[in-house]
This record gives sequence, C-alpha cells and structure tokens, in this order.
Amino acid sequence: ETDVLKLEKAISGGQIEEVIQQAENELTLARKMLEWKPWEPLVQEPTPGQWKWPI
Repeated sequence: ETDVLKLEKAISGGQIEEVIQQAENELTLARKMLEWKPWEPLVQEPTPGQWKWPI
C-alpha cells in the first residue's frame, strides 16, 4: 500500500514510524537471542528458590 494513512488504519498499530521502530527493535532482539541461545541448557544450575515467584 502506498497511502500511509490507509496503511496505518489497516494495521491498527499507530503511526507508521512507530511500527517501523517496533519492527527494528524486534529484529535487534532476535539477533541478540541468536547470540544468547536461551534455548540451550543452563551453564550452571540456579540456586534453590531463585526463580520462585512471588517472593
């Protein structure tokens, strides 16, 4: 779509500049996640109760 107003209305995500910024932020996070590899096992077991919520 070339009409910015129509595009903003169609995606209901705010101004197109905000949508672009959000997409860039998500791409940055995705690249960091590839580096961090959070899907791999922990290097060290957490201390007991470390992830207990609420405290």
